[in-house]
Amino acid sequence: MSDSEGEMTTRTDNMSTDEQPHDDFDFERIYSECKDTKIDMNMLLAKAKEFHHAHRHLISQFVIEPSMSIVKMNFIFAKYFICVLLNDRLETVINLDWCMRTQKALAKCLVKTMNKEKGRGGRRGCFRPWRFVISNDEKDLIDMVTMTGTIQNSSVISESNDMTKADRALLLLTLEEMIKNEGCVRLSWIQDQAMKDPCKMKGVECDAFISRMAKQKYLAMDSDSNLVEITPRIMVELEPWIRAKFVGQLKFCDLCRKIICRPIYTAECPKCQTLSHYNCFIDATNILGTHSIECNKCKTKNTLAEVREQVKKRESAPARRISTPRLTEPDNSDEEEEKDEEEDKKPEIAEIAPKTAKKSTRKRKSTRKVIAESSDDSDE
Repeated sequence: MSDSEGEMTTRTDNMSTDEQPHDDFDFERIYSECKDTKIDMNMLLAKAKEFHHAHRHLISQFVIEPSMSIVKMNFIFAKYFICVLLNDRLETVINLDWCMRTQKALAKCLVKTMNKEKGRGGRRGCFRPWRFVISNDEKDLIDMVTMTGTIQNSSVISESNDMTKADRALLLLTLEEMIKNEGCVRLSWIQDQAMKDPCKMKGVECDAFISRMAKQKYLAMDSDSNLVEITPRIMVELEPWIRAKFVGQLKFCDLCRKIICRPIYTAECPKCQTLSHYNCFIDATNILGTHSIECNKCKTKNTLAEVREQVKKRESAPARRISTPRLTEPDNSDEEEEKDEEEDKKPEIAEIAPKTAKKSTRKRKSTRKVIAESSDDSDE
């Protein structure tokens, strides 16, 4: 036996006594021991206050979708930070404490960080023209984050926008009618307005305009009832125009002091008729830990159950309180009815006509006989 073969036998003898090298490993235990930091919601909140690559990724997503819910925004930020920057698994993101309280806290931190000077640019005097605003969707009862402009001529109605004058005029007319009719108008009303000045356009152009506004989250389509509804984005961008246009006509939330554009989804005080957003009322009850809130004016207690009943009654109202008329040609229903009656009488006249014709021929024959007899008498 050679020296090399002897060394191999001694190595195998030593390995038989020790642990075999190819046994099953507990990868999860080894992975958890190798991790330096524990990922939880507190760590995510701390990182949300410092502007870094995850915030830049979130801003790029807002460029594609300018308005999204806080739940979606938080998940995009957490997924990029944990899975890309920390190279962790998606399960870690899902297993975080995603309660509503932490959701709103994380959303406020992200919006505050992206609105700060560091979020708008590195050097002093260098900034990006955006602003992030938290608002609520009064119909769906969810908080939304909208990306809008901060400089002059950055809104949807400005001359710098790619919209034509007819598009802007139609959008402002639609928004004005929405404010008057509880946040929604019929699609037929918009199509009728597009046939008149100053927003005259073809039917195909009108359909393309509505679909483009819905895609950009300026309007929302309700296909079930054929309605066009107001959105949080257009309320955020055009709030100064709305306040200047409807002076003394707007209703404001008693809790957040913002405009109420959907009075159907509000909490109304039964004594003084003070209004507040339904979503704001629910948030206030969750913060206070009670089922009722006192009115700031008359100190009357309003319970959450009563407010829910109010909203259900308004939702079940006929035609959803929409009173926008369809603008068509003058009503000619009476003339049409007269025409129909005349058409119905036509067959009767056709039936009578042959009889009268026969009578007329008989009269003609009798007159001919009289003329012939008179001529004979004259000859005689």
